[in-house]
Amino acid sequence: MAQPQEALRGLEMKRRRVVLSEATSGKPVNTLLTVARARGCYFSEAFTLYMGAEVAATLAYAHQRTDDAGISLGIVTRDVNCVYRTMVSTDSGPR
Repeated sequence: MAQPQEALRGLEMKRRRVVLSEATSGKPVNTLLTVARARGCYFSEAFTLYMGAEVAATLAYAHQRTDDAGISLGIVTRDVNCVYRTMVSTDSGPR
């Protein structure tokens, strides 16, 4: 999963509130799940655990970010709905 540093590159932070989102290609997990169910298939346990671990690692990375003085950036994530907000692409995996 791509790390949020790409989204933060070039953004000057001065204790202001900003909203960042990344436009990504791929299909939402819920779309893939719907197609799988229609075909009588389900995500494997390994795939589900992999996706969960990738989302958790990305959130941990974002929440641990600090400025040059070591002060937390105070990043808050909202509406983290892995089924609807996580995209899966064939070229880069979960996003």
